[in-house]
Amino acid sequence: TAAVTGIGHYEPLGHYAEVQLRIEPAAAPGVIFSSECSISDLPPLRQQQILREMRGMEVPGVLAGTELSHLKVTLINGREHERHSQSSDFREASARALRQGLMQARKMGACRLL
Repeated sequence: TAAVTGIGHYEPLGHYAEVQLRIEPAAAPGVIFSSECSISDLPPLRQQQILREMRGMEVPGVLAGTELSHLKVTLINGREHERHSQSSDFREASARALRQGLMQARKMGACRLL
């Protein structure tokens, strides 16, 4: 019922990725993914990869573990390291950002079962 920002960070030895997402309610069913991230922060190919990975994720809702719906998820920022960032790092960072944002919305009382 309210917009939140989720931040996901993944940095085990030799890996690095950070993703910031804005999660907000949407009028239509399903989950809409988009990007407002600057190409100076993340190259367009990396942004496309993050959005593609998020579309394929099955992240359960935080209230009852059911499928997410009526959400708009926007990539707003991210960071990578020239030598230490890999595709799988961003998959993990994206999942963490989405989960962290959903947990924040739950804590605020901004989640609702449809």
